[in-house]
Amino acid sequence: MKNIFSNKKENITLSIDKYILEDIKNDIKNTGVSINAKINEILKDYVMYQKVINRRHPVIAFPELFAEMIKNTDEKAVIESWSRGIEEVNPFLNYSFNIPESNVDKFTLSLELGQRLGLYNSYILRERPDHTIVTFDHSLGLKWSKAIAAGFTKWIENLLNVHPKSELRDNIVILTIPLKLSESVH
Repeated sequence: MKNIFSNKKENITLSIDKYILEDIKNDIKNTGVSINAKINEILKDYVMYQKVINRRHPVIAFPELFAEMIKNTDEKAVIESWSRGIEEVNPFLNYSFNIPESNVDKFTLSLELGQRLGLYNSYILRERPDHTIVTFDHSLGLKWSKAIAAGFTKWIENLLNVHPKSELRDNIVILTIPLKLSESVH
């Protein structure tokens, strides 16, 4: 597979079901986004995320059900399962795509997939002169904050050979990585 982060374009002709095209046009109305850009975004989303997710056949749970499951599961089991899950998903991503050797790209792809799977509501990745901060926002409580911190800490240690500092709150995880990702060794 070619590099998924490439900006090279190729022109093709597509036949799209009328109701799908109308729905896409309604989505982009008043956004300033062209139909071509939106369709490219949809296709890129499929290649980068949906195809990977579909190959793994994940169990889909509504947030309320997932929150109840976390609440009723032993904290140690939640943390261990999440850490193991991160270790399984990230190598799968690396083999599924020709991911560039940039740690920022690897990190961003993994963070995006986690958000799309509903593991957290959002994340912010900020680089500082000598460190990187990743903040996760979720709505599943302190036990889930601990699981996110443990899983990503283990993954960061394996990927970058550094130990991030974690700050936990009920619905927020802040990881401080003691290096700038864009300057890290590949």
